[in-house]
Amino acid sequence: MNCPKCNNKMNQGIYICTANDNRILDSSGNLVFIYKTNQIDADDGEIGSYNDVYYCGSDSYFEPYDKQAVTEQELIQSVFKNKYTTKTIDDVLTKLVNAGLGTTEEIKNILKSSNPSVTDWSF
Repeated sequence: MNCPKCNNKMNQGIYICTANDNRILDSSGNLVFIYKTNQIDADDGEIGSYNDVYYCGSDSYFEPYDKQAVTEQELIQSVFKNKYTTKTIDDVLTKLVNAGLGTTEEIKNILKSSNPSVTDWSF
């Protein structure tokens, strides 16, 4: 995928909120660029929230993408959209059952079939 602004190749990373700024990190967690500065309280629930993105470091352009989870923890983080969440797979199941998407067993089957790369299920 190429950047629509400069035509350079775009990379995969994350757009994440910190107390000081919203930033783009590469796939190794290294800072690529700061998108905007923040002044958020350290206990604000927005801190740690993130989205998977394609980014271009040449002109600070980015856009979201859907990443396929390969571990149970990645799935948990994507459901709660927080890189630093302490939630568990049981919290995911509860959230999806409460949303009316099926029984616990049905949700487990849906999660397994829609996330074939995840092999470390703890349920």
